[in-house]
Amino acid sequence: MNFSRNIKSNKTFLVFNTAAFGDVLLCNSLVQNIKNIYPESKVIFIADKNYRDAAFYQKGVDDVVIYDKKGLNKGILGLIKFIRSFPYKNADYSIVTYKNFRNRLISKFLAKKTLHSKNINKNFSMQEVHANILAQITDSEIVNFPIKYEVEGDLPEKFRGFIDKTKKNVVFCGISKNLIKDFPIDLAVELVNRLSSQGYNVILTGAGQKSKTFADELRQNNCEFIDMVNKTTIVELAQLLKTVGLLISVDTGTMHLGYAVGAQTVCTFFEQNTKDYWGPSEKVYKNAKVFQNPTVDEILNALNLPEFNDNL
Repeated sequence: MNFSRNIKSNKTFLVFNTAAFGDVLLCNSLVQNIKNIYPESKVIFIADKNYRDAAFYQKGVDDVVIYDKKGLNKGILGLIKFIRSFPYKNADYSIVTYKNFRNRLISKFLAKKTLHSKNINKNFSMQEVHANILAQITDSEIVNFPIKYEVEGDLPEKFRGFIDKTKKNVVFCGISKNLIKDFPIDLAVELVNRLSSQGYNVILTGAGQKSKTFADELRQNNCEFIDMVNKTTIVELAQLLKTVGLLISVDTGTMHLGYAVGAQTVCTFFEQNTKDYWGPSEKVYKNAKVFQNPTVDEILNALNLPEFNDNL
């Protein structure tokens, strides 16, 4: 049943995604479709405490409410506290983007109707899967809008002393939360050394102990790079990527953030059969090149494609 003719544009939509950095960003095409179909609507994003800023600067998001699942809102009492203090009660629609029992339960107390993915079509990317949830309430066209992360400002002041914008800079993120997705260390050593030999300043980013260990291993192999591991907030990372304009990244939140701020992004996938589902479509993102198990030559060649030249 279609409800689009009965839906006024000034509705309130709650978008739930309390997963990780990249998962939050992948909801933005959904958000933009809400605004496109219901231009007077209000979109409230419910995100985990650590990824509030991943939601807040997305195009079309009006406000973010934090669900602190490991702290303030942990357990049943925390869940009840969240519902009682929620500032947008009686919303029209709640959209739960993943199969998350807790989020579905909460949404039933906060909105008149809850929507979620029913039968996920593997022929679509995750970005499209999220956006297509809206098809349950509208017969309007669902558009595969490119993710937009709208952060303002230049390179953060604290980084200006050791990142020279006049040089050929490239940001490199080789570590994710999943070992199978990570850049093999031997390949990373070859990549960093060859980039350095071609005059690039390699800026290494990442978060957590795994990324710190990765940086240590690169140093042990005599690689030269600017170490930004554990030194950026999400907003600062976005500003860095936007300023540098060139990124090589494994499948992680940094990859999605790179093309979302307009940086030329080389997306490297080392886990099998995931790039079409989790990666950006090159038809949608002209600033993204996607590779499965790439060689260093393939990555370097991508950096020299005509559409990438403006940032070299």
